[in-house]
Amino acid sequence: MVCVARKARRCRATIVGAVKAGRVHNKRVVVDLIGVPPQARLTHIAELRELNVEHVELHAGLHDQAAPGYSVSTLLETIAGSSLPFAVAEEINTSTVGIVKNAEASIAVVGGGIYGAEDPAEAAEALRTAIIA
Repeated sequence: MVCVARKARRCRATIVGAVKAGRVHNKRVVVDLIGVPPQARLTHIAELRELNVEHVELHAGLHDQAAPGYSVSTLLETIAGSSLPFAVAEEINTSTVGIVKNAEASIAVVGGGIYGAEDPAEAAEALRTAIIA
């Protein structure tokens, strides 16, 4: 998979080119939704589907995370009913992985939930167990 970021309206040619190249090389393209306002995500996903994108990644910027009421659950609510499979790359740890799994994310991108843990190997194993359970 190849990840492309930003809004389709601004980067349409980049996204179309990435999808075309992906097909040549038997790869899929993921478009990261970071920077797309919550209220515009489903519309944006529909536009991406028209461009033959096969996956999106739900990812919040630091300013989004600092907003009152922000949580992984509220982030996931912004794409409820998505017409594309999605990855989640946000605050995934042993406390939130179940929420992500229940939302039926096809990919969970874990960073700080492992490298920020007291015991990264233990955290990785706990996350793995939670995901495949």
